[in-house]
Amino acid sequence: MNERMDCDALIELAPELALGTVTGELRARALQHLAGCADCRGRVEELSEVADALLLLSPAGEPPAGFESRVLQRLPTRIRPPRWRRVGLVAAAVLLAAAVGGAGVFAAGSGDRDLAADYRRTLAVADGSAFGAWRLGDAGTVFLYQGSPSWMFVSMQPSAGAGPYACELVLRGGR
Repeated sequence: MNERMDCDALIELAPELALGTVTGELRARALQHLAGCADCRGRVEELSEVADALLLLSPAGEPPAGFESRVLQRLPTRIRPPRWRRVGLVAAAVLLAAAVGGAGVFAAGSGDRDLAADYRRTLAVADGSAFGAWRLGDAGTVFLYQGSPSWMFVSMQPSAGAGPYACELVLRGGR
């Protein structure tokens, strides 16, 4: 107890002194400093008055028997999650459904993508830009190829009682 306490150390300790929670040698050193320092003593007295005023704010008596039980019964038993969590869950479900649907469409179109890739490869090898086919009713099929050179192929189906067929090609210029 031979060390003396300075004002800075007491200012840090003042709230605990005002509440009466400091004990032992530390309390003895603080009281020794307060006996000789009017400024620190005034600070601790102000804090003690505030602590006493706070004690007066508490209720004078105990709550009636069963008060806690009644309060707990009135509390909701099921707490709803925050709105942002519900919105987030709905958004996640929508995204998951969209991903599953997109994957299904992608998988279903696999054959079409493969056929289109084969078609593009074939046209590239033959320097072509388009290939098409059209039915001539029950009589046959016309195949057209646009490339270098372009060509047309007509396949006819003979039918009973039908005579010879004539095929005429008219170009854009009327030839």
